[in-house]
Amino acid sequence: MRVIGLLQPAELVAFDQLMRLRPLEPPDDRLVIVEVTAEDVQRQGVDKLEERSLENGSLEKLLRNLNAYEPSVIALDIYQKASVESEYQYLIDQLKNNDRFINVCTGGIIDNELGVAPPKEILEKDLLTRVGFANSLTDRDDGLIRRHLLSIQLSPPSLCTVPFSLSFLVANLYLNNLDHNLHFQEGILESDSQQFPALTFNSGGYQNLDDRGYQILLNYRATNTLDAITPHRLTLTEALENPFTEDMIRGKIILIGTTDPYFRDLHRTPFSRGFITSDRTPGIFVNAHMVSQLVSAVIDKRPLIWWLPEYLELLWIFAWGGIGSAIAWYFKSPKKFGFALVGSIALLSFTCYGVLMIGGWIPLIPPFLALLLAGGTLFTYRPKFFRSI
Repeated sequence: MRVIGLLQPAELVAFDQLMRLRPLEPPDDRLVIVEVTAEDVQRQGVDKLEERSLENGSLEKLLRNLNAYEPSVIALDIYQKASVESEYQYLIDQLKNNDRFINVCTGGIIDNELGVAPPKEILEKDLLTRVGFANSLTDRDDGLIRRHLLSIQLSPPSLCTVPFSLSFLVANLYLNNLDHNLHFQEGILESDSQQFPALTFNSGGYQNLDDRGYQILLNYRATNTLDAITPHRLTLTEALENPFTEDMIRGKIILIGTTDPYFRDLHRTPFSRGFITSDRTPGIFVNAHMVSQLVSAVIDKRPLIWWLPEYLELLWIFAWGGIGSAIAWYFKSPKKFGFALVGSIALLSFTCYGVLMIGGWIPLIPPFLALLLAGGTLFTYRPKFFRSI
């Protein structure tokens, strides 16, 4: 059943539950999020029919305010579909010349279109390091974001053909400023002594996964809510009207994005409880977790999520089947057998949880079923076996 993917939905649900049970982590104070709320959009007088949440004048003023305190990197997770009007020369100059200002595009076919192109002001030669794609990966079973796409080859007719994600470029620029570097060595992404294992078609609980591009598992930071990823969170109005403190901005990662539900940049994650809009997370916060994961792995040695080779997963599953058989053989009383079985299930669950605490995703559902089936079958048919000999 596992090989053909029948257990994948259950394995992913179990993985989500274990992720939610992790102890809380402190927020990442390297990040500053400027969110364009529905109130900010209304206050700017932006025409939503133009699919714009941030007016050029507001963006220009915001960049002036931020650049005064020299952040390490500024990332704009909002599309710039139209050319910038000539009256905003500072913004045009930032798009053309500021290597610390990262923008976004989207590749592939979306809503019968071919994605969203990079800002027109950014020169072709700078696209590789100045523009990242915003494409996210959702699992086909439930539409949740559990994976982090770092790189993929996009080609025409896609309007966006940049090879790296926005989160990758932002994290890499920040790390470069601290004398670290994300790079590919023999097809493996690494930095210093840290390697980022790429997902394959049967990694962890996934079976027959579409593993195009370079994907890793997204190790969300365990905060009270996903939008609590950083203690530094401002609305656009607050960022424009209130002076920053130098400590808040200097050397930090600034992420700018919209949280207005109208623009449909809302996503389901392992922490979503339902399907309504309020249970979804704005893309700017998902991106923040992606950036934080990369930076924290290199600087803080925060664990990445890893998994066992397939042959070790099979040994793990068969071992629990053996434990179930041993319990059924040893305990003749149904009551004692039941207690032993429940204790074994608890041990299995705590083991999987404990391994996840150090970053490991080992199977829970397949060994659980092996334990039940082997133990239950042998306990049921053992009396008949003894009567037959």
